Amino acid sequence: MLESGPLYYQKRCCAWNQLTQPFDHREPRIEEVKEALNVIEHLNEGSDLECVQKEGIKFTQSASMIGRIDMSRCVMAGHSFGGITALQTAAADRRFTACVVQDAWMIPCDEGFEAEYPSIPRLFINTSKFQWDANFKKQTAVMKGKDEKYGRDNARMVAICKSLHQNQSDLPLLYPALMRYMSMGGEIDAVKAAEMCVDATLVFLRKYFNNDVIEKTKAAVESVLEGGPPTEVYPELVHGKTNE
Repeated sequence: MLESGPLYYQKRCCAWNQLTQPFDHREPRIEEVKEALNVIEHLNEGSDLECVQKEGIKFTQSASMIGRIDMSRCVMAGHSFGGITALQTAAADRRFTACVVQDAWMIPCDEGFEAEYPSIPRLFINTSKFQWDANFKKQTAVMKGKDEKYGRDNARMVAICKSLHQNQSDLPLLYPALMRYMSMGGEIDAVKAAEMCVDATLVFLRKYFNNDVIEKTKAAVESVLEGGPPTEVYPELVHGKTNE
């Protein structure tokens, strides 16, 4: 099990570039996600769980949890640095069958990193103000490849016009006035931006996980996912990269 305890501040003794310096905490994050998935598997099996904070204490599971979780449809999702964590976790643990990435911060990745990733369905949702050439180039590198299971290109990328990096978090929804005052809310309505992220994710996952009928709003998003032009429902949602 993972160790718990305080994380102490470590002062760096030399110059440090946050865009290019490799991040030491990527591996711990990946291991934490894998351990969380292990716990979910144990819940699904009805197994007892050990308490990580107090040795010797176990949580007895109810039989009602057995078989209630579909472990064949595990999706890894993340935002910003969590986006690259999602990609690397999906590469390290093949129990994940799809990956959704929001504004992935790709700079810490080494050259040739894209060869590590399995061809599972993967969706990139970007904001218009969090795109620069070096980062975008690495995102497109991960998108390449064919999916053996579905027999087609299974990577998609969309971007939300007039949006900022923070529009993919809860902050503009919880503190709209403050975010506008700090110029961190984007020009787009925060609720609308959140709806587009949710709709794009649901449409993408439904495409691979079931054959449910997609309603008008979802159909409009699917059109953009497949490379179509912006729709009347979400004119700010565009395929690929924005021109802003």
